[in-house]
Formats: sequence, structure tokens, C-alpha cells
Amino acid sequence: MTLKLTDLNINKKSLFWIIALLLSSLFLIWPGDAPFINDEALLIHNAITANSKQQFARQGLMGTAGVFYGPLPTWFYQCCLFLTKNLITISLAKNLLTLMIIFFALIKISQELDYSPYFILVIFTSPYLLMFNRALWDNCFVIPLSVLLFFAFIKFEKNPQLYKLYICLLLITCMIYIHLITTLVVISFFLALLILEKQWLKHHVLPVFVGVIVVILAVAPYFTDIIGQIQFKESQKDSTMDALINSVLGMKYFSFWGWGEYYLPEMYTNQFTYPHNLTNFMVFLTWLSFVFFGLGFYAAILELVNKYKGNISLNLEDKVSVFCILTVVINIIFFVIVRHQHHPQYLIGVWFAYFFFMWRNFNVRIGDKRHLLMFGVYAVAMLLLISGTIIYIHTHGGNRGIYHGATLKNQMEVAQKILRHSPQKVLVNVNNYKLFPHSLQTLVQLANYEENELINSKSKKIITIDYKETGQSRTGWIAAKVIDMTK
Repeated sequence: MTLKLTDLNINKKSLFWIIALLLSSLFLIWPGDAPFINDEALLIHNAITANSKQQFARQGLMGTAGVFYGPLPTWFYQCCLFLTKNLITISLAKNLLTLMIIFFALIKISQELDYSPYFILVIFTSPYLLMFNRALWDNCFVIPLSVLLFFAFIKFEKNPQLYKLYICLLLITCMIYIHLITTLVVISFFLALLILEKQWLKHHVLPVFVGVIVVILAVAPYFTDIIGQIQFKESQKDSTMDALINSVLGMKYFSFWGWGEYYLPEMYTNQFTYPHNLTNFMVFLTWLSFVFFGLGFYAAILELVNKYKGNISLNLEDKVSVFCILTVVINIIFFVIVRHQHHPQYLIGVWFAYFFFMWRNFNVRIGDKRHLLMFGVYAVAMLLLISGTIIYIHTHGGNRGIYHGATLKNQMEVAQKILRHSPQKVLVNVNNYKLFPHSLQTLVQLANYEENELINSKSKKIITIDYKETGQSRTGWIAAKVIDMTK
């Protein structure tokens, strides 16, 4: 006898929410597996320092270009540290909050555009979103704010009203207070307004002008602080072709393209969860995201050109396409000009535009069985790879790379052991601690609830920190060994 959904009294809407709940657990399981290396430790240290001075931080970390980021993420961590000193709890709370914002914003967008919500489930298979959601970092806060701006823009375009524009301006202010790379989205936002709502803006010049002035005044303290501290640095440059490829292929967030090379090189070894050849094949299948994006982008441009030639008014979907096309084009132009060495975090403010065109293509071709088959193959490959990644990180304690390293839980255990024994000295044989000694120092400082003596010159103990496994192993596990010099 064949079992049907109707027999279980499950309708399509309920099925969607059940699948979403199950997939979201991929992001939330094993919260102690979050990375904690360089910037994360600096951010937490800055939050601890600011709290000790009973004031809010005035700026964030210094970026690779020699400019300080905004202080908003540090404020978030300051508030969290008032509630708990457990970084795993903070990571889980941040992960859950970010995931809920992204997911429910996209649900509301699907309702406004009358799009199928099933494509939203792709976000739960993104390795980049998994990493950014878990990490106690700063740039990643732009991801949920950018999709909220996207949603606010859609609400405004559906029925232009001042308060909706003010919400957009508030979100823009928050994004600037996180990372200046968001100016690319800000530029595309205002260009879209000028193109789509020229008449409305003419009738609301004064209140719009006031809103923009308020934004300028709101970000003025941040810019005043950083202007005198800018330290322009020579950074590595990409070739023009590499810059073009990396900026065009912004839909990489929804594939495994570049993921293994950047974050998890072990994916391409026999140590990974799946056999080497199978992993490579599945990674290749996730490149279908580029096909989905290309088809959606082309269809959107074709639609706009036809309506322009026919002098036909744009509908809400068309207006959203204009905003997203501008976002993609401005992103490409900027990175081709500056040729700054590409890192995945540079897409944090524009990812929604690439996602939109993939989603648009899915929605248009939802009745095409061949296309659904392609999407099904893509979705299975993404799901298997994200599951394999999560299992690998958990069972291997992270890795030894500078973008993940040992898991947060493992590092916290080592820090607590140092605190318990108050050794005469700590000898470090772990590469990431040699490069970023503040990582361990911050964890020990945070674990020192009772202000115990951390390093005791009279102690007869020495602690060595090594990888648990030697030889060719790439596991991230580290361990603190106590050496009693009296024996």
C-alpha cells in the first residue's frame, strides 16, 4: 500500500514548515563547533574592554584596507556578555537570531512577489551562511540586515510611503555602522529610487532630504573617529579577469565553489565524510547555481527591455529586478576597478541580489519538469555536502587552517585547564596560537570569572598545547598537557 501525504493529514504548507524546521537544525546542531581564531577573539576582547570601562565601543576592528569597521557588532557582543560569558551560548543565540531574520524576511518577500517559498530552503544548505552564522564575527551582521533592506525596499515599491523609506534609511545606517563595503548596496538603493520613483521623490523632496541628513548625522561620529586613524595599506591585487569572475559569480554563496579551497581544504582529501571522487562530483553539481542565476538574470533584463520598448509600466517584480541588477552591476564595476584580493565576505551586502535571480528563475520554470529535475539534483548535492561538512567539522574538531581552526568548544576546554592549573608558563605548539596568540588569551581571560592568577611564577607546572594527533593528520583537536616539574 502506498502512503500519501493526505493519509498523514499533512498539506503542502505544513510539509514546507516541517522541512524548514528539519533543515534549520543543520545550522543549530553542535553550536560548540563554531570557529574562533583571529577577528572573533579581537571582537570579544574589545567588547570585554569596553564593558570594563562601562562604555560602548567607538569603532570596530581595522580592515585589510587600513580602515576601521563600525562598532555595531561590538555593541552586540557587549550586550551579550552582560547576559552570559559562555561564548557557545552567544554563538548559538546569534546563529538562531540571524537565521530567523533571513528566513522570515524571505518568507515575507515570497508573499509580496507571489514566489514559491520552497526555493528559500536553499539557504539552509549554504556553507558560507553556515560559517558566517556560527562565527562570532563582525561582517556577518550585514547578511540579515541586507535582506531586511531588500524586503523594506519591496514594501516601499509596492506602496511608496515616507515611513517605509525611513525604515530603509535606518537599515542603511546600521549597515554602515558594520562595514563600509555596504556602500555598494546604498548606491544601488538610491539609484533604484531615482530611476523608479522620480515623481514620488519630487513630491516629497523636503522629508526625503531630512531623512538623508539624519542618516549623515547618525554616521558622522563614526566617520569622525576613523578619518584621523586611516592607515591605507598595500593589499594584494587580483588580476582584472579574476576580479571580474569573483564579482560576477556572487551566487557562490549557494554552491560549494571555492568553499573547500578557502575554508576546508580537507574536503578534497580522503579524510572527508565522502569518498574523494563523489565529493568532487557533488561540488561540480552545485555549479548549477550559476546556471540558475544566469537564466534568471537574462530573463529579468529581457523583460525590462521589452517593457521599455513597448512603453509598458513596470510591475513590482520588475522594480525589484532593477534594484538587483544595479546591485550586481555596481558590485562588478567596483571590484574590477579596485581589484582588491577577493574574500567571500565581500559579498555579504549583495548576496540577496544574486539569490533573487536564482529564485526568479525557479519561480518562472516551476512547471518545467526538466528544470525541477535539475533543481532536485542541485538540492540533493547541496544537502549532502553541507551535512558532510557539518559532520566532518564535528568529528575532526575543526581543522588546522587559519579560517576555521580548532572548534570553539575545544579551545574553551583548553583555556579552562590553563586557568585551573595556573602554570609557570604555557608552551604553544599550535600554529593558529602562534599566529594569533590573543585567541587563547581572550578565552582564558573570559573563563577567569574569579580573577584567579593565570600565570604563577612560583608554580612547578608547565602546560604545553599541542595537536592531539600528529603525522599527516589534519584534525583540529588540540589538548593541554600538564607537566609537573617536581617529578
